[in-house]
Amino acid sequence: MKIMASMRVLAVSAVVMFALGACSGAGPERPASAPAPRPSPPEIVGATSYAVNAADSAVHILVRRGGLLARFGHDHVVTSRSVTGRLWLRPGVRGSGFELGFPVGELIVDDPETRRLAGAEFGTSLSAADREGTRRNMLGAAVLDAGRHPRVELRSSAVSGSLPKVTAQTWITLR
Repeated sequence: MKIMASMRVLAVSAVVMFALGACSGAGPERPASAPAPRPSPPEIVGATSYAVNAADSAVHILVRRGGLLARFGHDHVVTSRSVTGRLWLRPGVRGSGFELGFPVGELIVDDPETRRLAGAEFGTSLSAADREGTRRNMLGAAVLDAGRHPRVELRSSAVSGSLPKVTAQTWITLR
């Protein structure tokens, strides 16, 4: 039981935030730079390994508005309820880690209850038309390009700290 509670804390501590720029229109295309090499999958010998229970798991991404037009946009909560992957836990968390992924096309944008739970700055309710417009922009070719890049993958490269406060350096692969 104690290991399960620790694993949950590790999973909750591995929240990832990244800006999607979903509210902005199509901007100038930036030249693609070569991605940094990803670390090799870690050895998990000697760790307790857990499979993600997709039915009971979710990733919530808090997207903050920014830039010159920020005052015209909204902060967003983007959710995946289709998370797959694994976590491994070692005593003291050093050498622990995770590999998670989810389909881009199934992302949920600004679910009213999830916004409320995210805190006061996300408490404003958005109309169904606003939520759908943001989702369409986010999944389109100018932002995530879900048609050509159907998954987001996350993999820890280093885990430090101690329970309940854990820091995870994470490789994120999208678009």
